[in-house]
Amino acid sequence: MSHNQQPNDIRHDDENTLSEFLASLTDYTPTIPDELVEHYLAKSGFRCPEFRMQEALQINLTGRMVTCQFT
Repeated sequence: MSHNQQPNDIRHDDENTLSEFLASLTDYTPTIPDELVEHYLAKSGFRCPEFRMQEALQINLTGRMVTCQFT
């Protein structure tokens, strides 16, 4: 934390960053189809009513697949 920023300023910046990220998910076209992700999440027992969480997991899985492909 810089000397000029107060803890409330940092929290506000984090909330703005999170809001921007969540808003960007509405325009995201997944590489892995939603149905496939839903199937494997359900098969593993994952239950979360928040659809944005599933989208965040899709992004993470896509990134892992790309990383594995190039390593």
